Amino acid sequence: MHSYSTEAATKNTTLLYTEASEALADESLAKGDLHEAVKMYEQILPSTSRSGIARARVLRKLGNCNISLWRFQQSARYFEEAIQILEACRTRNKAWWICWIDIQNDYCYIYHTTSQHDQLNSSINSLKKVIHQKGTKRQRIRFLTAVYYDAIQRCRWYMPPDEIIVLCEMIKQLAKEEKDIANEITALTCQALAHMWRKEGNDARSEAFRAQELLKQFHNDESLSLTYEIITYSYRMDNNLETAHKWMQAAIAHERGTNNKQLQVLQTGMLAWFGVKKGDIEQAEILAKQTLEYFTEVKFPFLFIALMPLIFIAISRNDIEKAAACAFLLLHPMAQRIPPSITTLLQQGLALWGKRNLKDAKATFTVAVQLAEKEGYF
Repeated sequence: MHSYSTEAATKNTTLLYTEASEALADESLAKGDLHEAVKMYEQILPSTSRSGIARARVLRKLGNCNISLWRFQQSARYFEEAIQILEACRTRNKAWWICWIDIQNDYCYIYHTTSQHDQLNSSINSLKKVIHQKGTKRQRIRFLTAVYYDAIQRCRWYMPPDEIIVLCEMIKQLAKEEKDIANEITALTCQALAHMWRKEGNDARSEAFRAQELLKQFHNDESLSLTYEIITYSYRMDNNLETAHKWMQAAIAHERGTNNKQLQVLQTGMLAWFGVKKGDIEQAEILAKQTLEYFTEVKFPFLFIALMPLIFIAISRNDIEKAAACAFLLLHPMAQRIPPSITTLLQQGLALWGKRNLKDAKATFTVAVQLAEKEGYF
């Protein structure tokens, strides 16, 4: 009897210690102290060996740390191990479903960010079957955000339809009802991006400013960086060079402390654009090439950010071969769609280049760049 009581007491003590340690690690993750959170979760893992669900939950949190550190392959490895553990569980209770749904929602973010469109759609379809019966309200909010990711990819980030704005409003309302500030901020930035790609600059900035107000209550470096990017790019698309430059400087100052590689490279692309505007062609070319190299490596769709400056530079040097190569990349079916008027001109320029009519090809590419500048794409 005494032996049993001692064993039970030891198990309870271990459980309480693990729960307390996990709570501390959660605080570190929420504060953005990612390396400390990783260290703490890894220390907890051995004590979760008797509980499959607890171990899967901690593995999932390790995956989230790596998402924030922009280590998607490592995140996926943690998620896969967590899913294997869950699949081996005999009982699928409420805690099991919460953990499984959380991992699927996390995967949706990875697939969206790394442009794995088919996998994103597959995860959404898997979640559709269970989210309303097994998921919490918070998980349903995250699922709707994944639906947003899928929808905006389907229109290729060009003139998103009204349904996407309505979806964002729905997510915001649900988040408010749940007092879920983190997901409300996500919904605001999603809606701001949708407005930006609809060329509704004032609406885009309004949503971004509201997100910044909420971020005073719930600090998140990545979300704050994204609001700076949205405000900067919306002013760029409005051809407001002076104000865009002011917000770009604020974004650069902030993003020195963020782990989000994409946001950092977006700033490099913006610097290339400003370099062209200021006449610093050589530096602009270096920055644009760096941006393009990263974008093509990770299949980031917003190629116009790097390619429009490169087309302009190629034309100015009478390098029509290089201009044509950049135009060809810009029309890639996985890239962000650009206005049809610009697309048509690029296609016409490529056709002329193919016929070796370089004079008219140059003239056509020149008009395309001029129109892109007018439309806010250069």
